[in-house]
Amino acid sequence: MKITTRLACTTDQDTIWTLYESALRAHIESIWGWDRVWQRDDFNKAFAASASYIVELDTQVCGYIQLDIDDTDVHLRMLVLTPTVRSMGIGAALLKKILQRTHRSGRPLHLRVFRVNGEAKRFYEREGWVVEAADDAFFTMTHPLNEAAGLRRFTAALFPESFEVSIDV
Repeated sequence: MKITTRLACTTDQDTIWTLYESALRAHIESIWGWDRVWQRDDFNKAFAASASYIVELDTQVCGYIQLDIDDTDVHLRMLVLTPTVRSMGIGAALLKKILQRTHRSGRPLHLRVFRVNGEAKRFYEREGWVVEAADDAFFTMTHPLNEAAGLRRFTAALFPESFEVSIDV
């Protein structure tokens, strides 16, 4: 199987919205309630401001990634896979590549996961992530490699294209 990512374009936005709603609606409903208009507006703002990537398994869309990349760190906003490809090692392989690229650039990678999403939290913990902070809705997680990246702090250029990958799994 071949996993690839590519930068999303505006024609991918509706596909990504469908993936977002399918994966996150139940969690959001349980925390704040689901206001479709507000959620779509917030989603559109994040899509415009972040680097979004389509994830494909053998050319079939199976998820998306969304990153906020700046001069000091990278925030993994979303790593969403369709239920049919979960537990196949795809998320772990993608997360490893993202972490390697941020680490090489001297930037730490951060992420947040809903407190109510125990499955996602367990996934990140299996991959070596630990909770560094928590609030009413989220766990903020870090990885041990982040400490080394933070100490190095050289600023190798990172561009959205830096996170396009092709992985055999």
